[in-house]
Amino acid sequence: MVMASSLALVACGCGAPDEAASTGAWVGTVTTEGDVTTVVNQPGSVWGEVELVEELSIGELGGDDRYVFSGVRAVTASDDRIFVLDSLEGIVRVYDMSGAHLFDIGREGDGPGEFRQPWAIGLSLEPRFMVRDVGQGRLHVFSVNGEFLDDWRAPGGAPTTMADEGFAYVYTRLPAEPDGPPFRWGMVAVGPGAPERTIPFPSFEHERPLLQVERQMIELSMMQARNQGLSFSVADVPFAPNPQWALASDGTMIWGESDRYRFLVRRLDGSVTRVEKAEEPVPVDADEGRWYRDRLTRFWREMVPEFVWRDEVPRTKPAFVALMPDRDDRVWVLRELAGVPLAGCDPNPDDFSGFIERPCWRQPYVLDGFGADGRYLGRIRVPDETRVDLPPFIAGDAMITVAEDAAGTIMVKRYRLVRPG
Repeated sequence: MVMASSLALVACGCGAPDEAASTGAWVGTVTTEGDVTTVVNQPGSVWGEVELVEELSIGELGGDDRYVFSGVRAVTASDDRIFVLDSLEGIVRVYDMSGAHLFDIGREGDGPGEFRQPWAIGLSLEPRFMVRDVGQGRLHVFSVNGEFLDDWRAPGGAPTTMADEGFAYVYTRLPAEPDGPPFRWGMVAVGPGAPERTIPFPSFEHERPLLQVERQMIELSMMQARNQGLSFSVADVPFAPNPQWALASDGTMIWGESDRYRFLVRRLDGSVTRVEKAEEPVPVDADEGRWYRDRLTRFWREMVPEFVWRDEVPRTKPAFVALMPDRDDRVWVLRELAGVPLAGCDPNPDDFSGFIERPCWRQPYVLDGFGADGRYLGRIRVPDETRVDLPPFIAGDAMITVAEDAAGTIMVKRYRLVRPG
């Protein structure tokens, strides 16, 4: 991976992830200067075309409670078990790889091993199963068979990463540095045996673009949106680029600003990989942008009748909408494709709920995979029912996601990544 100088590289591949990479070969440049390696990916991929094959679906609209989900917040898996956090039920349901329910972990409550607002789950390498409870400000630890072992204080914000070594990184405010800003944010290791480790957030060049309204109204609108079960932020300008970050289970920080296709990977040893990919921006259709603007305007006017739209919808979509590490040191980049108009929609509903019940546009998504060395592996088209607001669990050639169909059935699906040859 580390080269002493800039080189043009071509690695053998088979097939292609899309029309732009029909040769099926990885093409790019790798440049190293000190601790920073820059990988520029041109059209082409290591894997070639990747097919996603569904192997399992767990979840029913009604019937046996063990297979009916109310509000899945997170999923994870071991070699032989799937763990599903249903935050509304305050419980973790455990299934085998055939989809049969085995047992439950925890229950709603304030006692040891009980949950008030469970937010994140994960497995350590030991292995142990961990649940971050932001309602209690604690981290609960269980055996993989569901036996309660321990818990400890884990105050801080909701974002959580479970570490391989059996502790957690939690989002918190960090002390100010001399001659620096009055406060900063980062992830802090918590738990017995956790190292005295703080991972500060990187500095971004651009601020998150929010609607031009008072901050109090933004907070009120986001609260109302959550009450309506909406997964999008009503404070964001539609299709505007945003800073994105993620923390891997080994403490590696991944971040980037989605005004262009570039992200950085910073490891605990101080080495950095800068990854870029040649990609044409995805245009925002004029009718598409207008519909999203009208939807957001209607939402705000139901709270603030005098609300006036003062922002512009970008002409192109952000380079990516999320960065996600997996269990094999790969990075997955979630991207929106061109919007798809839907037949039978109501372009001018009487109230905001009409925009949700009969939408006029659908957003297709893809996942771009990058190896630990920064090379582009290939592209996966995300199934339409997938909940893209909830990160998938990906390890090896397995991917587990949360899905929801038009009838409101919440499902947990396991897919296999199938490569050519």
